[in-house]
Amino acid sequence: AELEMECIDISPVVEGRIKIANEEDIYRLEKEKNLHEYVRDRLAPNARFPSEKMAQIEANFKLFDTNGDGTINRSELETALEKQGAMPSKDDFDRIWREVDKDESDSIDFEE
Repeated sequence: AELEMECIDISPVVEGRIKIANEEDIYRLEKEKNLHEYVRDRLAPNARFPSEKMAQIEANFKLFDTNGDGTINRSELETALEKQGAMPSKDDFDRIWREVDKDESDSIDFEE
């Protein structure tokens, strides 16, 4: 904490975006960081599903990933949905895509 306070004295503004004024701010930011890490760990697929279920999810992911590049693109998802009998409208498909493409990379990797 002493080193952090010395850094704050030297440069209280980092890249013009973050200003930490005192130890209370440091404590609050550390609590927020810990909360984010806790939530991320609890929501991680490995924490939510038993290993057998994760293996099944991974196998299904690989079936959808027809070109084997480790991601599912829009066309692959659309084909997978059609094979399962789903024929979503363009609007519905776009809504589904936005929900699953969390990082907006225009592809879905296994972690998503």
